[in-house]
Amino acid sequence: MSMGDNIKRLRLNHSMSQEELAEIAGVSDKAVSSWENGTKIPRMGAIQKIADYFKIKKSSIIEDDEFPINDIEILHIKKYRILNESDKSTVDFIFNKPEYDIIYDTAANSVPLSSRTTADFQRATINNINTAAFEGTDNNKKTTTTEERKRISELLTKAEKQENK
Repeated sequence: MSMGDNIKRLRLNHSMSQEELAEIAGVSDKAVSSWENGTKIPRMGAIQKIADYFKIKKSSIIEDDEFPINDIEILHIKKYRILNESDKSTVDFIFNKPEYDIIYDTAANSVPLSSRTTADFQRATINNINTAAFEGTDNNKKTTTTEERKRISELLTKAEKQENK
């Protein structure tokens, strides 16, 4: 993707107008339009303001990177990597649910989610997490014991400690 495509995708993924992004970057909406259609490129100061606002690296805007990763996503990856195989299986189960396909497809096509879709997705996510944590995955049905609930709490605490390092 070009820099203009990256800027447009970022703006649309956050349900912003060109005017709103222009305000963040300190430019006119016409400047944002010219970036997105590739007739001009933004100055480094505007790129820095956009990157700071969205908490992403400037390279995510500048480079031809289809899937830029921000600091929060990096933290999620680190947390995933410290999980044991059983816990990774639970996370994989949650993210392989069809509800997540809606979010992925929407982001990939740069179409902002409606608030209804977002609310439905959040409810489904909570239900999936509860199912996986307290009932088990389809491959591993179980009844959660006090010991297992304690283990889940320990995992969350361990992840928080890793985050604070």
